[in-house]
Amino acid sequence: MLKKISCLFAVITAYIALTVSCGKQGSAATEYPIAAGTVFPVQHSVEDVVSSFGTLSFDKKLEITVAQEGDIEYLPYKEGAVIKSGTVIARIKNPYIAIGLERAKHTVQQASINLEEAKNRLREGRLQAEVKIESLEKAMLQLELLRKETAEIERKNSTNEQLFSAGGLSLEEIKVSRYELATAREKLAVYEKDLAISMIGFRDEDILAAGYEVPADKEARKAVLIQLFTKQLEFAVAQAEQALKTARLDERTSQTAFDELTVKSPCDAIMGVKNKEVGEHVKPGDVLCTIIGTNALYAVLNVSEQDALKLMKGMPADIYIDVLNKTIQGSVDILSPVADARTGSVTVKVLCLKTLPAMKPGMFVRAVIRTGTMKSVMI
Repeated sequence: MLKKISCLFAVITAYIALTVSCGKQGSAATEYPIAAGTVFPVQHSVEDVVSSFGTLSFDKKLEITVAQEGDIEYLPYKEGAVIKSGTVIARIKNPYIAIGLERAKHTVQQASINLEEAKNRLREGRLQAEVKIESLEKAMLQLELLRKETAEIERKNSTNEQLFSAGGLSLEEIKVSRYELATAREKLAVYEKDLAISMIGFRDEDILAAGYEVPADKEARKAVLIQLFTKQLEFAVAQAEQALKTARLDERTSQTAFDELTVKSPCDAIMGVKNKEVGEHVKPGDVLCTIIGTNALYAVLNVSEQDALKLMKGMPADIYIDVLNKTIQGSVDILSPVADARTGSVTVKVLCLKTLPAMKPGMFVRAVIRTGTMKSVMI
């Protein structure tokens, strides 16, 4: 027991001695002053950008439909095939449409011939009208000549009558004179009647009845008479022209139907889904295939509503494609007019100004859109 007490006392004594020693060393140590200062932040201007991520997507998907009924005789492209704009995707066989086109072309040819014939008849009719007018003018000159001849015969007969009364002519001589006068008068009357018949349609009253004014000028009157004489022929030409227009319209309709039997790609594309095969019968509206347009490639991003307010169409962007380790230039093209109510984000489509052969729809991208404005930050 005593031994334990002695050991405890020794331990306590050693502790006290160690404590005192340490206190002396601390009081003897030299104290050095510590320098203290204040750090102030600096304001800097940096370009405001909007960063987001998304995926690549082509411009649009198009369903290629059939416009005419028939059997598919050509549809060579498989899913994934690259198709250039204007390339024939499919051909539909319909013999009835082909026959209809040939018939329409024949009708146009016949209508063209009919029109040419009508124009020829009109030209001939105008010539005939001129001949008729000239003949009437000649006949009127002859009428004047007959009137003068008749007047001269009347004068001679009057003289002969006086001579006969005075006994200067025999009865036989006066009878001959009288016969000549009667014959001349009858000949004049017949000629006047024939001329009157020939003048029908060329008289002043005929011009007035047709709704024209009687021209005072000779050449103008002649032109009006030719128009009256050939009016029906001009109507025939107008009918032939209308028939040709109708025939050509039918031909264009048939040609359009025939052209629709050949289905072409409206843009550069990739064959997506192929719905029909060669030999199948199709009707208007049936979907042949679905193609994915490759004329434009977009980076489709989702940005916050707050960031969307900073964006405008045409703003430049850097698009980084992770899997290709490539950065290409882009431009903001489409801003969705509505926000997603669930996520509070707005869809933004950035048009890739350059495309690489390895770029595929669905690839992950990151984009930085430069707004062109500056903002202040404290550094």
